[in-house]
Amino acid sequence: MVTIKNHIPCLLKSFCIMFLMVFSPVAFANDPIFTIENVKVDVTAENAITARAQAFEEAQIKAFTMLSTRMLPAPALATTQTPPVNVISTMVRDFEITNEQLSSVRYVGTYIFRFKGSDVRRYFSRRGETVTDVSSKKLLILPFINRDNRTSIWTPGNPWMQAWNRVQSLNGLVPMDVPLGDLSDVQDISDNGAFSYQPNRLQSMLRRYGAHEAVVTIATPDEMLGQIIDPLATAKGTLTIEVYRTDRGQAELVDQISINADGVQTRRQIYDRAVTLVRSALQKDWKAKIAIDPTPITNKVRAVVPIESLNEWLNIQSNLNRISSFSDITLKALTPSQANIEILYKGSEQRLALSLAQAGLEIERTTASDGSPLNVLISSHRQSTRF
Repeated sequence: MVTIKNHIPCLLKSFCIMFLMVFSPVAFANDPIFTIENVKVDVTAENAITARAQAFEEAQIKAFTMLSTRMLPAPALATTQTPPVNVISTMVRDFEITNEQLSSVRYVGTYIFRFKGSDVRRYFSRRGETVTDVSSKKLLILPFINRDNRTSIWTPGNPWMQAWNRVQSLNGLVPMDVPLGDLSDVQDISDNGAFSYQPNRLQSMLRRYGAHEAVVTIATPDEMLGQIIDPLATAKGTLTIEVYRTDRGQAELVDQISINADGVQTRRQIYDRAVTLVRSALQKDWKAKIAIDPTPITNKVRAVVPIESLNEWLNIQSNLNRISSFSDITLKALTPSQANIEILYKGSEQRLALSLAQAGLEIERTTASDGSPLNVLISSHRQSTRF
């Protein structure tokens, strides 16, 4: 995370006090990109103490592997070697043990690791790796099942919805959520509303879940797979998943995934595998948009931030400080009506725009009263101000 630097005199005492209170570096320790949850290990050794020590090392290696999978493109993952645990440990900010069980010779534990973003970026950069270090806005997954030529989502026994609900954490590079299916959800999206939803009702649902976009996913088992009722029964047949975007007014097909049951996995495992593949596809698409080369040129942009109150300025500062991909943010000037800032960033202007958009911000290219070009940083929902 980059905390905004203040390079101007403190003319207004209240502004300065609030600035320092809100922007303590401690407040920005937990970057979701560099937080790895649900790291499970199971180690048996000659005694519990040794097992626990070995488990902790194994957990760090496993967490860094999960982080690499999140940040690196698929070709790089095939050739990148995981560093030794003594190197990984220097990049760990802190960790939690969320569950553990011990016997005389066995240790089973579940961890959460939080890594130091700057150290991880430096590690990958030195190895010439292209990385993705900006998370997208939350997506709301709508898991429809298509059986007997009827598409539904809220019908009891929807195995596609059940598979998404089994995922322990939907955080990460592309955070996701799944609707609860309560009365409000049913009112917003009808049971067969994969293509007939009303955009205003969908927007109401998105606001309720704090999501940016809904993704309609339709799972269609073929006749052979559809006949299998027991989720633990061995599966045969094919499961096809269609993925639709909804951010342009109507559902648009963007991907299709097919999974052939091998006669070994259960029906539940087939649907779970489908969830993993859909998540991977959405993450791959985001990586392609936001990936940055290992040795990019550092660019600079100056912008005016119109404000109407101290609270608005503090909110904008907070949103800027959430963008971990910026190299530096400097406050050049501050008045009751506007702030002048300078942002150092790596990569293209498109990457800058995408990074800002994830924090609800955008830069408007406009013209000052004297005719000179001017960059105005505004919240995405705020009406632009002409200077």
